[in-house]
Amino acid sequence: MPYAIKETRTAVSKTESLLYQTFSRLNIGMPEQTSILLYLDIIKRRDPATYFHSLRVGILGSSMANHLSLNPKPLFYAGLLHDIGKALIDPHILRKTKGFNKKDFEEIKPHPLYGYFMLRDIHDFSAEILLRHHRFGHHPYPKKLPKSSAPYGKKTKKLIEKYARLLALADFYDALTTRKNDKFGKQHIRPGEIKNILIFYNRDVQGIIEELFRKGIFTEIPSSVFAKKEILPYLSLNEEIKNILLSAEHSLNLSERIARNVALAAALEPIPDKPGATTRLQDIKESKTLEMFVSGGVNIGLAFSHLADYIQKHRTAESSYQFCYQAMALSKIRRAGGKINQGIIEFLFPIAIAQSMHDPDSRKNILWILEKTKDVLKDTTPADVAWLIKMKRLGNRLSAVEHKYPVKVRNTSNVFNYYYQELRDEEKKRNTAGIIHNRQFVLVYPDVKRGLDAFLKSKEPKFAKRVIEAYEAIRNNPNNMRIGPGLASDFIAIILYLVFSYSASPIEEIIN
Repeated sequence: MPYAIKETRTAVSKTESLLYQTFSRLNIGMPEQTSILLYLDIIKRRDPATYFHSLRVGILGSSMANHLSLNPKPLFYAGLLHDIGKALIDPHILRKTKGFNKKDFEEIKPHPLYGYFMLRDIHDFSAEILLRHHRFGHHPYPKKLPKSSAPYGKKTKKLIEKYARLLALADFYDALTTRKNDKFGKQHIRPGEIKNILIFYNRDVQGIIEELFRKGIFTEIPSSVFAKKEILPYLSLNEEIKNILLSAEHSLNLSERIARNVALAAALEPIPDKPGATTRLQDIKESKTLEMFVSGGVNIGLAFSHLADYIQKHRTAESSYQFCYQAMALSKIRRAGGKINQGIIEFLFPIAIAQSMHDPDSRKNILWILEKTKDVLKDTTPADVAWLIKMKRLGNRLSAVEHKYPVKVRNTSNVFNYYYQELRDEEKKRNTAGIIHNRQFVLVYPDVKRGLDAFLKSKEPKFAKRVIEAYEAIRNNPNNMRIGPGLASDFIAIILYLVFSYSASPIEEIIN
């Protein structure tokens, strides 16, 4: 099942984006990334605030090392993993913002030792650094260090101490500028106080602190570097919130889900910055503005809702294409643009029928449902062909392009044969756009599949960037058939509909 979405893709915060950028900047390979992310996931599930603190300290540490002419990787790794031992601490204590007492402090104190033994023999050097990061304050701990598992020489031991001191400074800086609790006394630090407080508690590295402020690594307004509010994944939300979201999703019936996903897909398609297409940054022409695409996308959802109700009641694709015509008519409501959304309606229609008839609970995978569209099209009648022709003519009339794109009347037995004959005619005329359009129905969405594959395999954390990768994959057709921006954009809408309909979880975060 190569196109089944098996893993939950959670929303990625600005800080997480910086994490992946740092992985790339430091040329850290996938095996190392995977190992670190597995550890981070442990603390992420245990306490999201500690997780984001760890990311910030690691990213900050790498910048500090760079500007101090040190190898940034050791401080980056140790910063990311310095609080991994807190995964073994009671999360109630970790999340306290008031009433933090001596007993709580004693509970937290062993976390460097816990982290050391969790990392030892896997990330030895990082383990040695994080073991020491609380040994530079007024109440240093742990007082006794376990024997190193590796035989480090004097020079290496000095380097470990140096990195540990810098880690302690990065940890202190982040806690000072982001933490809002009474664990360390003062709750709110005003801009202008940060440098003085850092120096007061870290006099042994005053020169380093002043250098880092001069270079802009430390600032009096650190929130400009990181997101002011992290986007927490649903996996980190408490059970009550997850249950509320699941309950809201399950309250929707099939027709409501299909209508929502159609409207979402069609309305979101034009937003990302796709070259040659209307986007949030540009309108390609007055008749194809962003507002027209978005309003048209929202408008057509209702017709697909009616379609789903009809299919569930009658269990046949016969006479279903009346709703294709209805979608085209509805798309025009409250807007001046005409033909916008016609391709999206046509391409989505057999998919929505197949889903309503054969997979109402979205339990199959994406390839399976696409293959079913061929059966759906063959189950239609000459009356459906007439509705399809009527829909295409209406689209042309709404855009005043009837003379430019005449629609032929074809006396075929079903919609599949209609598209088959259209494809043969377009091939004879060597009309690239016509060939690409009609082969989606006859050959089961080959160009949609290419873009879908790129979207699902993308390593980009941001939704818009995954869309752009899919768009570029569609347009760079290996058969040397250049697909125009309009058709490629239609295919993006189909991809988004499939992703929304077949995500791994009803509360999976796809938009971020």
